[in-house]
Amino acid sequence: MSWEMVNLGDVLYYEQPTNYIVSSDIYSDDFTMPVLTAGKSFLLGYTNETHGVYSNLPAIIFDDFTTDSKYVDFPFKVKSSAMKILKAKEDAADIRFMFYLLQTLNVDREQHKRYWISKFAPLQIPLPPLPVQKRIAEILDAADALKRKDYELLKKYDQLAQAIFIDMFGDPVKNEKGWEVKKLGDLQVTKSQNGLYVTQENYTKSGGVEMVHMSDAFYGVVKQGSLKRVLISESEIEKYKLTEDSILVARRSLNYEGAVKPCLIQANNNSLVYESSLIRIVVDKSKLLPLYLFYFLGNERARKQYILKYITKSTISGINNDNLNKIEIVVPPLNMQETFKIIIEVLNKLSELKIISDSTSLFNSLIQKAFKGELVQ
Repeated sequence: MSWEMVNLGDVLYYEQPTNYIVSSDIYSDDFTMPVLTAGKSFLLGYTNETHGVYSNLPAIIFDDFTTDSKYVDFPFKVKSSAMKILKAKEDAADIRFMFYLLQTLNVDREQHKRYWISKFAPLQIPLPPLPVQKRIAEILDAADALKRKDYELLKKYDQLAQAIFIDMFGDPVKNEKGWEVKKLGDLQVTKSQNGLYVTQENYTKSGGVEMVHMSDAFYGVVKQGSLKRVLISESEIEKYKLTEDSILVARRSLNYEGAVKPCLIQANNNSLVYESSLIRIVVDKSKLLPLYLFYFLGNERARKQYILKYITKSTISGINNDNLNKIEIVVPPLNMQETFKIIIEVLNKLSELKIISDSTSLFNSLIQKAFKGELVQ
């Protein structure tokens, strides 16, 4: 069965969020009205404001600058006007189907530009009949639920790993054990490196090499096998390739505390590169183990003490390489770091990371098949 080709803006219409912007940024868990962003943080906090609440649900909130989107089925307010609230034309499109479709669309993203009207609305998309859309959405909902369940399991093991980190090395802020403190720039084999910017024309369904994007770092650990592929030169591959135990951090974030969140790379012998919103760190293992650095950068107290002061506050917060290299790292003896690595490796086996990786790969595979017309006829 052939699918009709339509403009995205013909089946998803938008509303500006002006009427729903929160008046005060004083949030409290004692309040009940959620304040949302379309970025990774999603929930910014709770307000006591009851006027100007968006309730025409369900809806999709779309960040006009990053193109991140979130599906929302509960009343909410928003923090910023830099988004669109999207609704599906119910006689033509299922909103849950449209949300999943948005996750598959790639556009050439130029820094700090509004994208919905200029890039997304004119896109031609394949649109199956409404019953087929609903069936596809049901299948993807089930796969997404499995992925989320596995992610919750992973979070519990990560909390245990952070507890082991504190037990072995102490509070990184108090540094009661008197470990040496060094700048990150003095602990690297090579200078930290921004990633590669590619245009839409670089992406390919076969051949090329896999590229890590910020969205791929959601679970903190990236493995090859289900990432987007790009066609780039051999010299670019050599310059931007990732090896096992490379660490990536976010160079930019809409959330001040979102920048410099670490991601640990587990790469095989195949080429793997990373995109421009990420920075690669390769540490000198005679001084610092990558796994220790991964948990140090991810420790909330360490972040507040040693990291956040180097992140610029603006509409899009970020860090440059010079400031990244100034970050102070508490460096315990190498033999203790090695013991910590052994413990975490055992914990990782217990945490069934393979299941989590498999459920994520299953979801990614299904969403690709769905919009090629291979999932439901």
